[in-house]
Amino acid sequence: IDEPLYRLWLQHKLANANTSPDSVSRPYRPYSTELIQGIPHQDSKPEDSFKWAREKQSLNSRILDGIQILMKDIDTNNDTETDTELDGGVIFVKHMAKHSFLYNFDLECCQDETNNNDDTNKEYIIQHKHVLLIRDPVAILSSWNVAKDVHNTISPDEVGIIQLLSIYSTLTSLNKQIVVLDSDSLAKDPTSTLKGLCEDLNISYKDSMLTWESGKHDCDGPWADWWYGDVHESKGWIVQCRPSNNNNESNDSHSLSTRK
Repeated sequence: IDEPLYRLWLQHKLANANTSPDSVSRPYRPYSTELIQGIPHQDSKPEDSFKWAREKQSLNSRILDGIQILMKDIDTNNDTETDTELDGGVIFVKHMAKHSFLYNFDLECCQDETNNNDDTNKEYIIQHKHVLLIRDPVAILSSWNVAKDVHNTISPDEVGIIQLLSIYSTLTSLNKQIVVLDSDSLAKDPTSTLKGLCEDLNISYKDSMLTWESGKHDCDGPWADWWYGDVHESKGWIVQCRPSNNNNESNDSHSLSTRK
């Protein structure tokens, strides 16, 4: 599930920016109106229309939809039992640190859903595990600069480093399990790093995690055309090596094949 709180974040920021003279506080996205309204952008392809409509669903609703898909997959692959207990299914939800104020880490749901979270999830036992992906702040800022045509500013609120520290502090205070994943390690040695991640999360490692089909994916957010160009062209992990400023030494700098 790709950034299910993005629409709410954008909605909140634009609403608050209307009362502020500071243009930096008003985030720019070329697809803001379409994302908030859940309608296709004029430059999007017809086959991606469902992605825009999907963004109007709540976080809980999208997780429950994911559970239904997992259960269908299990039923399809199970010829001996008709009533299969969902055990070990994994739903990956990608969040941005700057969206964290919209999430209740104590109840593990969107802030807007705190009143009905228990009712909607009572059929299932859902265990939340938090993975914090960290990256060299200089690399983060460089990446944002590359994508400057899609946003209007590089600000602490947009980049989200401070919010990431806050998330770590909040989860620690709640005694929640935290797995910290260094993007440099992931890109330098994806096999070992992913095996370690899976072990920490108590899920099965698969070699298929190392490669993927190039092009768009149904799980992509509708903003993919603006942000995921490099990812759509890739088929696996990419290691980039850049020379050091010192001519007598070399320095390997590893980065994920994705931005944002």
